[in-house]
Amino acid sequence: MIKFHVCQKKSVGFFVFSVLGMALLLAAGGCSSVRYSSRTDNYLKAKGLFEGGRYEEAAKYYKTYLEEYPDSRLHEVILFRLGQCYRHMNDLTGARSSFQALVERYQTGFWADQAQEALAEIP
Repeated sequence: MIKFHVCQKKSVGFFVFSVLGMALLLAAGGCSSVRYSSRTDNYLKAKGLFEGGRYEEAAKYYKTYLEEYPDSRLHEVILFRLGQCYRHMNDLTGARSSFQALVERYQTGFWADQAQEALAEIP
């Protein structure tokens, strides 16, 4: 009976420790995935609008993002997406301007190459 009692205490302790550990992980994971910075919110909002075909609204969010965070690591992709928004809206001047700004600022790399290709497709 003593062995059963000792094993039972260890099992209960392990169970409590496991439950507390999972609760802490869920709480930490929940906080990081639920709370975004306004920077992330603006980017995700623009991305969702773009993917939903709402290019004019997406362009507004992308332009605001570029103005507020000019040194963001997302600057290249946002310039490219902004150019795509303009292209979808048949604003070829705006599209050309965004793609050229990307190429001038970054010159090489994936997004600069994509912008070069997009520029070649604009009449």
